[in-house]
Amino acid sequence: MKTSRSIAARYSIRQKTNHHMIRHSILRRAQIQSVETIAVVIIIIILIIIGIAFWGNVKKSDVQQTAAESQDLSVVEISKYLNEMPEFNCYQSGVEDVNCVDLYKILAFNATMNNRSDPAAQARADKFFAFYRPYFKNSRIVFEQIYPAQSAFNITIYDNNISNTTTRQIYLPVIIKDSITGRNNFGVVIVDGYYRP
Repeated sequence: MKTSRSIAARYSIRQKTNHHMIRHSILRRAQIQSVETIAVVIIIIILIIIGIAFWGNVKKSDVQQTAAESQDLSVVEISKYLNEMPEFNCYQSGVEDVNCVDLYKILAFNATMNNRSDPAAQARADKFFAFYRPYFKNSRIVFEQIYPAQSAFNITIYDNNISNTTTRQIYLPVIIKDSITGRNNFGVVIVDGYYRP
């Protein structure tokens, strides 16, 4: 009997050991699956974060490009308005000359805009500046005569510079006509647009 009891005890011990090993194996597999699931979730989160960062950079560059295009269009708008202003245009027999500005109109505009010699002149200049500010905005407008070289000049008629800005610049070729002598000279209108970064 001792042998049958010892065999039964051994069998019971083996069964418990096998049951314990099976249970341990199942727990180990479950633990491995849990670690795998956590790793997959972490990888997905990392990919989502990388995707959001990439999308944010793409959007930022799109916004910057749109802002630059808007600034370019604003400078073109100022130059277009300037080109169409009767304050500067040349007229011959009542007909407007294309891309032609009158030298004496430029000089008169400059004298009115920049005359600060006495309080009355300063008040007129301030009103003049306030009138043209909605059209010229934050910009600088320069008429520069290039040819003939002996009579070259550079006249800044408007300057509304704001601090800490970037500049967009456009050059417009024009004929600068001396209406007294009738002589046509070649020059450019330089429009600098000032923008905050």
